[in-house]
Amino acid sequence: MQRIALSRMFMHSFISESSVGLLLFDEPSASLNPTAEHDLFERLHLLRRHKTMIFSSHRFGNLTRNADMILYIHDSAIVEEGSHNQLISAGGKYTRISDLT
Repeated sequence: MQRIALSRMFMHSFISESSVGLLLFDEPSASLNPTAEHDLFERLHLLRRHKTMIFSSHRFGNLTRNADMILYIHDSAIVEEGSHNQLISAGGKYTRISDLT
């Protein structure tokens, strides 16, 4: 189902040049192997143009390293926010969690 939903989104975005400016993704790479995950995020980067993309993810990798803004949320509260590099430099909870991956 996840791959079908992503395929439909890509087809709709590339074929119709839709005016959709916001795309929401809930764990889009959860069931993908590392190679497929990398390919997915490369395609999403090409698709981005002037769109806002919001991802919910428990995984670190290409998504977090290339995000403009990361909100680290724990117990329904924003604990830290910033880019990957800013959060790593801060040495907070995000850094400790990312070191585990």
